[in-house]
Amino acid sequence: MTRLLRLLVLAATIALVVGLVPHANHQPFAPKRAEAQASIINQVLYEFSNYVGISPPLYTAELDLGELNRPFVASYEFQGLDLRDGPVSCTSRIMDDNETIIGSVGFRVLITLNGRRYEFRTNMDASPVIRCQSGREVDWNGSPRGIGATIDGTSATNIAMRHLSGFLELGQTITVALADDPPEADDDPDTEDFPRVFYRWLSVVYNDASLGCPQGGGVTYDVRDTLAYRITLTVNGWVYSYRVRADGNVVLLCRGGRPDASSIGLNIDATAPASE
Repeated sequence: MTRLLRLLVLAATIALVVGLVPHANHQPFAPKRAEAQASIINQVLYEFSNYVGISPPLYTAELDLGELNRPFVASYEFQGLDLRDGPVSCTSRIMDDNETIIGSVGFRVLITLNGRRYEFRTNMDASPVIRCQSGREVDWNGSPRGIGATIDGTSATNIAMRHLSGFLELGQTITVALADDPPEADDDPDTEDFPRVFYRWLSVVYNDASLGCPQGGGVTYDVRDTLAYRITLTVNGWVYSYRVRADGNVVLLCRGGRPDASSIGLNIDATAPASE
């Protein structure tokens, strides 16, 4: 075999060996909105939505538009995590905005809802998703809660008005439309006694399922944050305070800091307290 032929055989052998050797599993990270990264962040948003009771869940596309068509204010931001030295944790190093590394990376996702900020961390598999506060991991539950579609503030106010109409035995149902444009007695004599109604509503993230108006007496609640509406109705000068959960299935008339026995979606055994 000539020298040139031997060199050609050697070069071909080296090329074959190099081709068979697997390349290192490099995971360079740059904080840009790529499809794979959006999928991971969407998983975090999904679990967060379950935690608070938002349905349908939040997702990156609608938040990125900056025109959230929801009855609350929400946003998110994210950073890379350096996971080369260990699994995802609340102390994992946060990467610089333009930093690229070779090795294991993850995400730090900050979600803001109605001014309240939540920090979550995860890896490239979105498992696990951990919640952090002041650098420490805290218990949380991002599993589905069985809460249906989120209603808006006007719908929640109408629900509260319907309940109050029955509670006060008005003989007619007050609504947002009638409050905004009350009927004139001259147009219909039957409306002479239509009450003067004023209302306001605010979407609120409550600390637990009591919605800021607990029963007391040792009653325990789901400790997950809960999205609801705080609605104030003024009827003929009397003020009534309501909490309506964001799916409309809990309608709580709060009197004297406790839920009235007529509230819907609660198991109340105690006698209703005095009016506010």
